[in-house]
Amino acid sequence: MRGTILSNVYSAQFFDDQRGGSLRSAAIILPYLVQIFEPTSLLDVGCGQGTWLKSAMSLGLHDCFGVDGAWARPVLSVPQEVFGACDLSAPFDIGRTFDLAISMEVGEHLAAECADTFVGNITRHADAVVFSAAAPFQGGVHHVNEQWPSYWAEKFAQRGYRCFDFLRWRIWNDRRIAVWYRQNLLIFANRGNPDLIRRLEAYEVEPPPAAAAVIHPEIWHAVMNSKSLRLQRLVSPALQSVRALLRKRV
Repeated sequence: MRGTILSNVYSAQFFDDQRGGSLRSAAIILPYLVQIFEPTSLLDVGCGQGTWLKSAMSLGLHDCFGVDGAWARPVLSVPQEVFGACDLSAPFDIGRTFDLAISMEVGEHLAAECADTFVGNITRHADAVVFSAAAPFQGGVHHVNEQWPSYWAEKFAQRGYRCFDFLRWRIWNDRRIAVWYRQNLLIFANRGNPDLIRRLEAYEVEPPPAAAAVIHPEIWHAVMNSKSLRLQRLVSPALQSVRALLRKRV
């Protein structure tokens, strides 16, 4: 069902527009992740056309795998053998675990009633997770569940995962990276893996607190400009009518 819906919602133009920004962002963020986690394997949950997988493989991470709806097959930028068709809104298990799982701007595309299942699918496959999902009012194609970071942090916490929030502050002002990653990127780690927890604690910084609800100024300005334009379109015809009426009276 999800594959049918998304194949209708996401056009070829959508993927063309997304590809460049995603590749540029992945090329900058992934080296940070390699430095932090030193992974030998990576799973991309909601990989879309596979731009993050492609970047990871170019860094020498050859044990990579991506999952998404079957609709993604025609637009893949990676070999078919590193892709598995899955319904992200339903439970799935690909039969192995990975050093690192990523999910980049995917959660907002799934209905709220599927969010717990979605997080369970991710945590089933990795102790270390890098996660980004759209905040409220961010806007985008088929964004049906935009949530503050604390919403996702709570769902991961229910599965024993601790939130680490140091990476987005390191990339906050790097305009080479798409702004939604800079605003939303969080790290989650399984509390049952003490070595991983200690590794990430070494990177922790002081406030803002983990999973802080913040809106990046670039997104704020874009939203406000859009609202201003909509208001102008609504008000302008009325103003023109008033001016015309005044001219007649004069």
